[in-house]
Amino acid sequence: MGDLPNIHDHSLLEYRVDLANRRITFVTQPEEARSQPNIEPVLTVFEGREGHHFDRVSSSVIFLDIEEASLSDFLKNHERELDEGSKSVGAPPWWGGSLEKAQAYLVGRNVRAFEINSSYGFSGWVLATQVRRSE
Repeated sequence: MGDLPNIHDHSLLEYRVDLANRRITFVTQPEEARSQPNIEPVLTVFEGREGHHFDRVSSSVIFLDIEEASLSDFLKNHERELDEGSKSVGAPPWWGGSLEKAQAYLVGRNVRAFEINSSYGFSGWVLATQVRRSE
């Protein structure tokens, strides 16, 4: 678990899910840009996406942070959600109701679990091989 991009108090301008290239990008505005208009948006990019879920996305999201969780803890904490999602929409494809099989698949692909927290208007997670900041 390495250094994660700092998105504390950033406002979400948009997010992009690129399924073909297995990438999710958050376009955010740092807090200081609210009073200094010449500050460029920041891109936070998740590469090697294996799954994601975003909930309660509102029009005025303010992020708290990105936290990395161990895969085993993540899968245990989200087992019910993954099972229900698999039954209703058949995704993600690596989930078959078995924590052990899911973990083996994800570990074999160097996937990490990222929890996205906000102060207001957003919650969710991303399973990806890496996350980086791109100015």
